[in-house]
Amino acid sequence: MIDRLKRLVPAPLVRVLKAARVNPVAGAPPRYRSQLGKDRQRAREGAAAGPPRSTARPGPASGGARPQRDLESPGKPRGSAKAPRARTRAKPAGPPSYDDELWWELRGTLAGWPAATGLTDFTYFPGKILNPYLRLLYSALPQAGYDPRPMRHLEHVNRLSPSAVLHLHWTRVAQLGATTEQDARRLTDAFLDTLAAFVERGGRLLWSVHEALPHDCPYPAIEADLRQHLTDLAAGIHVLHSSTIDAVEPHYHLDPAKVFVVEHPLYTGVYPSYIGKGPARRLLGVGDDDVLLLGFGAIRPYKGYDRLVRLLPRLRQETELPVRLVIAGPTMPSVDNSELRDLVAASQWVTMTEEPVPDEFVQVLFNGADVLVLPYRDVLNSGVLMLGLTFGNVAVAPENPVTRASVESGLLHLFDGASDEDLFAAVVRAIQDRERSHTGLPEAFAKRYDPAVVAADFAAAVARVVDA
Repeated sequence: MIDRLKRLVPAPLVRVLKAARVNPVAGAPPRYRSQLGKDRQRAREGAAAGPPRSTARPGPASGGARPQRDLESPGKPRGSAKAPRARTRAKPAGPPSYDDELWWELRGTLAGWPAATGLTDFTYFPGKILNPYLRLLYSALPQAGYDPRPMRHLEHVNRLSPSAVLHLHWTRVAQLGATTEQDARRLTDAFLDTLAAFVERGGRLLWSVHEALPHDCPYPAIEADLRQHLTDLAAGIHVLHSSTIDAVEPHYHLDPAKVFVVEHPLYTGVYPSYIGKGPARRLLGVGDDDVLLLGFGAIRPYKGYDRLVRLLPRLRQETELPVRLVIAGPTMPSVDNSELRDLVAASQWVTMTEEPVPDEFVQVLFNGADVLVLPYRDVLNSGVLMLGLTFGNVAVAPENPVTRASVESGLLHLFDGASDEDLFAAVVRAIQDRERSHTGLPEAFAKRYDPAVVAADFAAAVARVVDA
């Protein structure tokens, strides 16, 4: 299998595919093995390949050495005369994490503290993962006088100067670890106290509303109360569409005077796209006549992949086409996907991964797919949709004011998110329209959602809020 891949793609991608253990879609449903996630974690903590180095750098707080993780494991002896042999295995790189402590250490060394960089601190939270959407959104901030960087732990806000800006995103983090309503209230109050102290020192709080409430929210009343307090604390509230104000009204009230709109950009230039449709499909084991549907992104119940799997036999029967489905994305330990796993295991036409997709493999999935399907039961904004449109995929998504704006792409088929029948009809229309995949976006649409344009709009909005 690997020999075949080597003839199709450059060596770097071959290594990624080999590490991911990609299997063909045809036949038994392939899986990313669970070991892959463990490999990525080890890669974050140690060297990506080769024997571990014994060097250590001093930690930022204690000055002590940080231990390096040993990636070597003893091999089995081959006979009594031979000693065990150490073998080193290359680990695939996972999503990058940002080390707050290292950042402060480097900044203090290079610029002193307080740092005289001439830029205003602009931190965003949660910031453990370097989200590509956020990298695009913040790309024009340095030119506007801001130093954007992620913040991994909220208590690090106490290190910021009184002139700093803190940009808050997904608020579900406020209740992480809560097992009871009392725990959730206590954690939420502490979260708000930290933010309030930052604002009282003179800091400016920005908040992005990505959804009315977090998906699968266990304590909606506490979450709504949190968000109402954030509305009062924030100097500016970023929404991705003007309809957000009405969408959240059943839960809390946004102050229209604080709200500014900056839409979700395309992902132009973020992911490589040098593999054509034919080679991508061969890498996936998909035949020329197969119709490949793609579900992409974190796998959670609200996304409705279970009903898409149930519709697949009917899709194959009524279209008389060999329709297949790939669901690719990570799961979370706190989310129960057992029902979906059972459905996938019972189908010979569905493949599901449960690990983050390496950046180098994103192009294989999107360039190889005929239709991107978002069978979501409920959604406000979707980065996955914008990613699919970036690759030029014909797409299916639930109808709302935000997705209606993307109809101008000419590639989108909408459905009523509450109706399985409407989902079925939209997927059939998209399959019939699949020849338009990868033909490109209209110039006006591509320009409107160009990452550089969106980033400039966001930087200008930040400057207006901070200077107000």
